[in-house]
Amino acid sequence: MNKFEVGKRYNDGSVVFEIVARTNKTVTFVKVQHANRFNERKSEEKKATIKIWNTGEVFTSNDYLVVA
Repeated sequence: MNKFEVGKRYNDGSVVFEIVARTNKTVTFVKVQHANRFNERKSEEKKATIKIWNTGEVFTSNDYLVVA
């Protein structure tokens, strides 16, 4: 089963999420705009609840579904 790791980046289409911290039930993340480019920007930190699916851990942020 895949789990979220601190410091790794995960994407949902063109949006990239970077994991800042995690507990057993929650994940703290920032949304990265223009990832790996000279004008990269990060949003404020937000928390989301981790859900367990058959394929691994998942969290949702507004319209995005992020899979580990």
